[in-house]
Amino acid sequence: MLRLKHILVIEDDPEEADLIQLLVERCMADTKVDIVHQAETALMYIESRVPRLILLDLYLPSQAEGLELLARFKAYFKIYKLTPIPIVVLTHSTSDLDKISCYQLGANAYMIKPNSYQEWKNLCDVLKTYWFDTVTLPAQ
Repeated sequence: MLRLKHILVIEDDPEEADLIQLLVERCMADTKVDIVHQAETALMYIESRVPRLILLDLYLPSQAEGLELLARFKAYFKIYKLTPIPIVVLTHSTSDLDKISCYQLGANAYMIKPNSYQEWKNLCDVLKTYWFDTVTLPAQ
């Protein structure tokens, strides 16, 4: 029996969330995408499930909220001595200050959101190749 990999997508824009879910599930047949739209819901999700990867929109809707959630996730993993879950920040921001802030708080990657369907599809292929086919992650 095929064991599904879970990806948690934290995205406040319902259209982008739906597109990410559609493309990831097409690109990664053995992957289930769970969508949450708010930081507090994301924290509750982590308390009950362990995804293989987290895709975090930086502006939820504010940058401060996205950064706070990133910091809270990292603290949660450390405090409870849990295996850290890789967090990929997805954003339209190209600001070096945003990039620096995310990496200082422990983001595993910072990726600019694509502007077209084909670019989104390519991004999903890159995520699959890197996070599921290339790197070796500890067992959850």
